[in-house]
Amino acid sequence: MKQFLDLIRVRALAELRAEAARGYFGFWWWILEPALYLGVFYVVFGLVFERGGPGFMVFLVCGLFPWKWFDSSVRNGATAITANAGLVRQVYLPKSFFGLVVVAVNTMKFAFVLLVLLGFLWLAGVAPGAAWFGAVPVLGAQLYLIVSVALFFSAVVPLLPDLRLVINNGLTLWFFLSGVFYDIRTAEGWIRTLFHLNPMALIIDQYRRVFIDGLAPEPSMLLWVGVLASPFLAAGMLMLQRWDRHYPKIVA
Repeated sequence: MKQFLDLIRVRALAELRAEAARGYFGFWWWILEPALYLGVFYVVFGLVFERGGPGFMVFLVCGLFPWKWFDSSVRNGATAITANAGLVRQVYLPKSFFGLVVVAVNTMKFAFVLLVLLGFLWLAGVAPGAAWFGAVPVLGAQLYLIVSVALFFSAVVPLLPDLRLVINNGLTLWFFLSGVFYDIRTAEGWIRTLFHLNPMALIIDQYRRVFIDGLAPEPSMLLWVGVLASPFLAAGMLMLQRWDRHYPKIVA
């Protein structure tokens, strides 16, 4: 297991170095990209449509940055096996390797973005406090969710290539149902129930609870995220093992 994890780390670092070398801005682009991403949404929703108040930017940041980590990891994880078709056909590796490398790469990028997020909150007047350490279990819960969903889609897409279009459009819908622009705590009735079946809505809400409200995360919510994510992980690992020897024959 240690050798497997070391191989994932080495491969992820190699991909990060290669990606940084391809761009003029290098690794700075990992910070500029989410900053531009945030700027676009702030102009549209904060200035054009005039949603929110003085604290809307902080509210938006706490939703967009975690979503970006999830979205990038799942989109790229879905094609992790097919994107490495040559390596899959030439060398035997557990097929979970490719999805986990994608998650590792995006997690390392998010580590830079997280520093920017914390710095922005501080400059925006949100004073750091002991409650911010509560972000650690929230990060852990989100990482578990990302691994689970990314591995599930990485297992399915080589078998059903057209599913990539469904995933891309599904993630767009998921984005708007995750409370990035609004507070899910104000929902009532069946809508509130719907949000409690959406693990990313719960994760984003817990980030805001920690960074904006200065409160500890709710263990029951993080546990529920794990419950919602576990079927994806179980199904993904089962399919990756079941079709392990079949993937080299079907990837393009």
